[in-house]
Amino acid sequence: MKSMLQKVAGSVESISKHLLVVGRVSSPVELGLCSTHVMCTIQARRILAADGYTVMARLLEAHGNDLDLGVCWPDSDLGGLGCVHHFYHGKTGIGLLGRTPADVFCRRYFLRAVKYWRQGNYKKAMFFLGAASHFIQDICEPHHANCYIGMGHRRYEDWAAEHRNEYTVQSEGIYRSYQEPDRCLREWARKSYELLDLVTEKSSIYHYRQATEYLLPLTQRITAGFFYNFFRQVGMDIPHPGDLEVLRVG
Repeated sequence: MKSMLQKVAGSVESISKHLLVVGRVSSPVELGLCSTHVMCTIQARRILAADGYTVMARLLEAHGNDLDLGVCWPDSDLGGLGCVHHFYHGKTGIGLLGRTPADVFCRRYFLRAVKYWRQGNYKKAMFFLGAASHFIQDICEPHHANCYIGMGHRRYEDWAAEHRNEYTVQSEGIYRSYQEPDRCLREWARKSYELLDLVTEKSSIYHYRQATEYLLPLTQRITAGFFYNFFRQVGMDIPHPGDLEVLRVG
């Protein structure tokens, strides 16, 4: 376990150094651990637009770089988190190694995004919304919902990142209103938890595909719904289908 944590820490450190140098996510494909997260946020914007929520989609796209940087941030030392906080057991609600579980950080960053939005600081709001969505997306991966670092975790995530563009979806977001943003995470963790047997070190590529054709589209659609719920939380009047007038953000 210690060896595995050291390997993961090394990967996290390399991402952190990259972000410190460039100050933005200019080429997410080069950030191996982050590329799938960025894809999900991009597709979430497209899903919102296709589903008629064009105002929201255009607002998110206007700050797409802040959103994408935010979704990568928890995987770097800049977040001060460490990967151990990216887990939430779908049955017990505990975190990895007794550490604070993912739902706590999801809620923390979501509420921070709401605060900054209401203050008119849209850049920071989008950054922290991206950070909050990272935990939603993580928990849709079965190892995260079972609190396992090993058991083929990295192998499956690498495979999913390599094949991510085969599983994009363009519409039909999952829109639910949650007063507590972390409730969304807890709900989907219970579903992801059940699929671990498809993505262990003993699983075949066939099983990988079985899991991914369900999980990656689900993650994109949930992310769209998470963004939708954010705009409801900040009190935005949400026209549907889209309105011609878009809020101007600085």
